[in-house]
Amino acid sequence: MVAKPFRVPSETDPKTTIILNEGDDYLLEEGAPVLTEAGFQRMGQAHSDGRDIIIEFGEIVIFRYPARA
Repeated sequence: MVAKPFRVPSETDPKTTIILNEGDDYLLEEGAPVLTEAGFQRMGQAHSDGRDIIIEFGEIVIFRYPARA
């Protein structure tokens, strides 16, 4: 089951959130995001640093992995 996309919240803090870029960090295959090696490395490093992970298409978030509290 795929969740419906939602808009990026206006309170997203660029100091604590990394936004992965389509093409460099992930590809869309049949509408689903597939991480590239570079994207996986960026996502892993950012999450280790305590950042939220967001994959967005335009202004629509299609994947979100919150940082650990």
